[in-house]
Amino acid sequence: MTDAAINALLPHLEHVQQRGKEWSARCPAHEDTTNSLSVSTGQDGRVLLCCHAGCEAEAILEVLNLPMSALFPPRKATAKDDFAAVYPYHDEEGQLLFECVRLEPKGFRQRRPDPSGRNGWTWNLKDTRRVLYRLPQLRAAIERGETVFFVEGEKDADNLHRFGLAATCNPMGAGKWDKEYSESLRGAKLVLIPDNDDPGRSHVERIAGSLRGIAASLQRLNLPGLPEKGDVSDWLAAGGTKEELLALAAEAPRCLTKPERSEKPAKGRRRGNSDGEEGLSTAQELVLIGRKTERFHSTGENEAMARVPVTRQVNGKPHSHNETWPVRSSAFRQWLTREFYQQTERVPTSQAMEDALRVLEGDCRFEGVGRPLSVRVAGVENDPQTLWIDLTNDLWQAVRVTPAGWEIVADPPILFRRYALGNPQAEPVRGGSLDRLRDFLNIRDENAWVQLVVWLVAALLPDIAHPVLVVHGEQGCAKSTLMRLLSALIDPSKTPLRVEPRDVGEWVQAGQHSLMVTLDNVSKLPPWLSDAICRAVTGEGFSKRQLYTDGEDVIITFRRVIALTGIEVVAQRADLLDRSILLALTPILPDKRRSETEVLKEFETARPALLGALLDTVANVLAILPSVQLARMPRMADFARVGVAVERALHWPDGTFLQAYAANVAAQHEEALEASPFALALRSFMQERSEWTGTATELLAALEPHKSISDAAREWPKTPKSASGQLKRLAPNLRAIGLDYTQHRSGQARYLTIRKIGMADNTDNFASPASPASFPSQNGVTQAVLTMTHADDSSRDASRPFCSHRDADDANDANVPDTSDLGEDYDEDFNDELPVLPAEALPLAQSNLGAFTH
Repeated sequence: MTDAAINALLPHLEHVQQRGKEWSARCPAHEDTTNSLSVSTGQDGRVLLCCHAGCEAEAILEVLNLPMSALFPPRKATAKDDFAAVYPYHDEEGQLLFECVRLEPKGFRQRRPDPSGRNGWTWNLKDTRRVLYRLPQLRAAIERGETVFFVEGEKDADNLHRFGLAATCNPMGAGKWDKEYSESLRGAKLVLIPDNDDPGRSHVERIAGSLRGIAASLQRLNLPGLPEKGDVSDWLAAGGTKEELLALAAEAPRCLTKPERSEKPAKGRRRGNSDGEEGLSTAQELVLIGRKTERFHSTGENEAMARVPVTRQVNGKPHSHNETWPVRSSAFRQWLTREFYQQTERVPTSQAMEDALRVLEGDCRFEGVGRPLSVRVAGVENDPQTLWIDLTNDLWQAVRVTPAGWEIVADPPILFRRYALGNPQAEPVRGGSLDRLRDFLNIRDENAWVQLVVWLVAALLPDIAHPVLVVHGEQGCAKSTLMRLLSALIDPSKTPLRVEPRDVGEWVQAGQHSLMVTLDNVSKLPPWLSDAICRAVTGEGFSKRQLYTDGEDVIITFRRVIALTGIEVVAQRADLLDRSILLALTPILPDKRRSETEVLKEFETARPALLGALLDTVANVLAILPSVQLARMPRMADFARVGVAVERALHWPDGTFLQAYAANVAAQHEEALEASPFALALRSFMQERSEWTGTATELLAALEPHKSISDAAREWPKTPKSASGQLKRLAPNLRAIGLDYTQHRSGQARYLTIRKIGMADNTDNFASPASPASFPSQNGVTQAVLTMTHADDSSRDASRPFCSHRDADDANDANVPDTSDLGEDYDEDFNDELPVLPAEALPLAQSNLGAFTH
């Protein structure tokens, strides 16, 4: 009796494993990939649940649709009843149906709970569904592929259970088999053990006839050495062991009995359904219920989906809406089971459910239309000025944003795919200001703040490429806190910060299930991950093999908002830097430091208004964006257009964003060049030359004296081909510092020509000719000027320009800019002293700083 409650609960759980006197399973209350739920029995027979992820027992039972009473054992017999044993029979859901009571002297009676609740028990099984003994454990064992022993009595089944074996019997023993029990044994690896008498042998033969074509395998085991009328309990009492029994079962012959044939319905089985159709199986009835939903398949992954009408209790009130679930999800299975029971007062078997789901999957893929599923944000086809944001709450509400403003909509027409990682978004309110966000962030630099605000707004625009936010700085800069807060505004998650994935499969899993992916405290990005992030920025696809198939492909395409944090700038490859926003943080002074708990609590209070202010800005940007035109498009051109639209929406001075973005581009070039030993050697080699021509082999030989000792272990090209490849990869960064190269063929040889160019020749410059990136010559001086605020030196004169890579001594040679100032002493945060723009050129440069064309 102490095991009754736990035996009834275990079949509701997945991946159940026994560990001594305890069990482990996947917790249904959270996304679980390991057995984090411990299940054990207390001294009073009560079930003890412990989720190591922190889920409460009430939450676990709510997901399983079970009452709290499921944790407590059924009523025990009292001593005055003269009961020798009481054997409870439960349905698939663990609910008590009836009990078989063995009396002293030997005799058996059956009883069921009194429906009125007044008398405790009713001593008959009238109108009571009859099932196999230990049915929940039986179904769980079948699903795990375990061998099941079919015996004649409950005592035998219990004795085998104590040995850790799956065992069952039908109520009331030999001669009482009903074909209705057969469905419960569908797919079972069954070993039939008869009692050593004629009734026992006849009983087994009848069972075998009913189960032909239903059980996965059927064997008959006649135990050796049994006395007349002896059973498996007698064999165990005589010294039989579990190992001996399993060995005998493995050698037992298969049953060859022909199946019974009868057109008469099994006793107590309902035929037909609520629509009056006769002769439908349980699986067919489930299919009819499932077809009342809107079925479709997701584009790209071709996953079978259903849009299901659901009524939930929200804040104590029923709320009806539609929810979108995969047909193979536990949520859809639970809904289908509940609907079936409400209509038929029966519980479907696992095999019937599996058969029905296969049919419904076929409906979705061959009859249902393909529809896109979005994670957190979605655009509207043929309507670029409307977007939707999923609030991920129990009401399944979403925010609709248009140039006219935003509103919360119940039951939105856009279909969102929700994963277990997603947390509910705050319900936005009007009247907030984005400036309030700065109170929570360690952002002192104006250029950094401008780019961060634009990045936040762009994150909610689903149809553009989003630059990777690369946050760097020494310990104590609140990098992780910054990303937690940004994630709470864009894509609230149970895991806002993640470790770097081990392979492409883990990366695709992370990107597929979240809008925003933040890799925290990264030391170095392997080349494959750097390339994968680039593909996620631009929206290219990934493919993987379909599960349980030999060669079917699943194509997964997503465009995500990605952030990286590290002490150094972890984005080193030029192609990733070209798609990045570099954000340097400075340490927080001890007298300014606050606890993270305090900051997060205060932020949570402010979040609804901050989200409302962000949505206000997005709505204004949608209205302004069609009118934004740039004279020359940079990389990430859509992001640059959004930046100009944000500038206008927030009434920043003209040129604010493009000036900040140009500074970021300059930092990108420097990071790419500093990360490449090949580029450093090339810059040193070209210091005293204006032009060089030769083959790639000759170039490697010429650069060898300029290679530092430490470069031998870094990405130094080993072959002429790899040297050409690096030169091509770094070409945009080299042009930014005044070095260009061309290729041409002469005879059988391919030659490279590297030459110094003026900054006005830089074709990668996205600003207009009159912008700070390219100034005309005055007094023989040609300079590229970017005004920058120094992130790590708030006292620095903000008006001091960041000059081109030339020394003042070279001012007379306008066509040959010197690159020596950007060597090993150049600091990524621009703290080092940089060459000063000649005084005669300063007025002209300053007059052009705001001359970006929108």
